[in-house]
Amino acid sequence: MRKTDYMMHQLKSMSMAPPLIDPTKAETILQIVPCPPISTSDHLGWAGIQVQHHCPPAWENAEHSMNQHFVVVHHADQTAQAERTIDGRQQKEQLDNGQVVILPATVSHKVRWNRQGNFTVLMLDPLHLARTAYESVDSDRFELIPQFAMFDPLIYQIGLVLKAEVESGVNNRLYVDSLTTMLSAHLLQRYSVWKQILPSYQGGLPKHQLRLILDLIDTYLTEELSLETLAVALQMSPLRFMRLFKQSTGLTPHQYVQRQRVEKGKRFYRRSYSFGQKD
Repeated sequence: MRKTDYMMHQLKSMSMAPPLIDPTKAETILQIVPCPPISTSDHLGWAGIQVQHHCPPAWENAEHSMNQHFVVVHHADQTAQAERTIDGRQQKEQLDNGQVVILPATVSHKVRWNRQGNFTVLMLDPLHLARTAYESVDSDRFELIPQFAMFDPLIYQIGLVLKAEVESGVNNRLYVDSLTTMLSAHLLQRYSVWKQILPSYQGGLPKHQLRLILDLIDTYLTEELSLETLAVALQMSPLRFMRLFKQSTGLTPHQYVQRQRVEKGKRFYRRSYSFGQKD
């Protein structure tokens, strides 16, 4: 092929490529679904993930791709029929409650539904997923594999919890960070091309590291802690820290912080009650 012919072919391919959409923006998500989300996490300032809950009417969108990894969790009350095309492959789907669709960033996609939908979208920042991969196995060379509608109980439960967090309006940063890290690790383990086994991180934290992190949590117990802040204090990845911490304490970082806050509240109440009795 002559150089001029090759350049013309490349230009033609680029012009035929579907538009790349940023679904995290209110003005561009309407290119994918026909109405705004019922609820969204965009005002909560979560790191690496945005969550939206949608209940759109029957619709059909044009072929597009997105700059975020798109994980769709369905909450259908009734089975819906859909025709979906991912990266040129078409499939008819029976969408039931609990089913999940995985749409990697930059992969072309379009879908047509025959009835009102009810689903939560988990939008993962590709840089966040690449960082999890690099910190886990020292490699960010992976490719997320698209998945038509299928059942994945773990993703479904994470989706339900994140939806509830959005609806509560409470910015529980540490909890959301833990769920995002868990989701990222699961996607890399189950739906990526390396199929490399992530380290199990056995043995828990060394005693001096555990004491350091428990003291840090106690010092900043009334402030908004993030998983990354705790992990950086021990110079390790969030995924590794989360797993070793649970092995050492039997609790996730979020569960431990919540328990300590409850205990602190009880101690405050007992002191207040004691002072009241003396009066």
